[in-house]
Amino acid sequence: MSSHLQAHRDASKQENRLNAIEGVEKLQPLHYIRELYDRRLDLFSDRVENNPRALRRWFLIARAAGKLLKPFLRFGGLFSTQQRLALEIIGSQSFTTDVIQALYPAKQALQHYLDRVFDSVENQSQKLVWLEWCLSPDLLLAFDVQPLCTEGLVAILLLLEPDANLELIDVGEQAGVPVEYCSASRNAIGAYLSRQIPDPDCIVTVSHPCDSMVSSYQTLEYLSGVPVYRLDTPQWEDERSLDYYTGEIRRLIAFLEEHLERKLDYDRLREVLTEVNKINELLMEINEMYRAKPCPGSVFSTVLAWVARVVGQGTPEITESARRLYEVTKKRYDAGRGTIKNEKIRVIWYDVPIVFSSLLTWMEEIFGAVVVMDLVSYVTQPSIDTSSPESMIRGIALENMNLAMARQFHGPIDFFHRDLARICEDYDGDCFIYAGHVGCKHGWASVRLLKEYMKKIDMPLLVLTSDIFDRRVTNEDQLKTQIEEFFVSNRLV
Repeated sequence: MSSHLQAHRDASKQENRLNAIEGVEKLQPLHYIRELYDRRLDLFSDRVENNPRALRRWFLIARAAGKLLKPFLRFGGLFSTQQRLALEIIGSQSFTTDVIQALYPAKQALQHYLDRVFDSVENQSQKLVWLEWCLSPDLLLAFDVQPLCTEGLVAILLLLEPDANLELIDVGEQAGVPVEYCSASRNAIGAYLSRQIPDPDCIVTVSHPCDSMVSSYQTLEYLSGVPVYRLDTPQWEDERSLDYYTGEIRRLIAFLEEHLERKLDYDRLREVLTEVNKINELLMEINEMYRAKPCPGSVFSTVLAWVARVVGQGTPEITESARRLYEVTKKRYDAGRGTIKNEKIRVIWYDVPIVFSSLLTWMEEIFGAVVVMDLVSYVTQPSIDTSSPESMIRGIALENMNLAMARQFHGPIDFFHRDLARICEDYDGDCFIYAGHVGCKHGWASVRLLKEYMKKIDMPLLVLTSDIFDRRVTNEDQLKTQIEEFFVSNRLV
């Protein structure tokens, strides 16, 4: 690139960033994530978690407060979105002390993740690599760099404060990001323009499955001006395709070694992949137990699967959280108990959960409706052979081709219908809810075929239009009304 063109690009980048921030509150770097981290994440301290009696006492007090305040939740002005969401979850049957203890290591992993992000910015302790959602962070952990999933910032913000991302979405739109983009993409660009995401040393992204992500990462590449490697995912799943994608992983390793100025530590990679194998085995066992009637698990395994993808599923804390959740689920499974006392409706869900609302626990409480499986948390990861560098590279290729969402939409629609048919048959659902995220164009393309398949197997189908990150598209009350009418009209309640 000529020096003139580079200078023009740098000037345009700076101008775009300034224009985007103009008229918007001047935010300090990492303002949102730091503030929410300090105020929200320490829900219960290490001292309470390590003292079961203190945890139970805390839980009983919180549950009593939740039940006492529950009648007032319908009055919108009394509580913030975050307060209402917390009260609804704490008051639900499936949120118990053993589930809290199971999720606690994942909470610690999230804290450590954010600590490392802050430290990499403030002290320049580690190089930072942006990593797209549809890729696993295993390789970057083995390079001893800090991965940051830009879309994952949305999930972290919404776990801590459901409305925190709305301003960042607006910043992105004011900068000219098309409203047709997924809100996670608009959020990521808005977060970078308002300095809520630190500058990367390089970017790793992928060619599938989402048009929004493919396009938005081109924007982020332009704005950041750093080197980018874009993995090219093959259309099919045969050996030839796996060979090609394995070659892509090798080329990615060479790219990272060049731009991170270090060699891949294969011993460290083996340690990370060993943890990955453990958590995938545990989550697959949990998924299998969810086939039982009544269902012995709840939506919180979905939460764990999401946190694992963002934070790093090669970490011991995530493995420990999966182990605890497995034990909770196995105990209920062996006793023939469900996650709620009276399971009436078995729901199969797609796309991803609505993260600004406690819809799933609300369905449990009001209708006895349990989400027994959703297609994004459906884990089918093959175990990675860690015996040699070559087997690990090939295993990482196979892993990334089989990540949920990536697995279903990197090729022909047959891949989606394969998982759809398997889940509907194995989990004996009473109905299917398609929570159509407006940004998932690849998902909406499957709705017509989805309707035909549901008619074929005689399963009631509800198609919702929503934005899983932005309540302004379809708000919580509107979603609840549609779900209630669906259950009643199909005589499920």
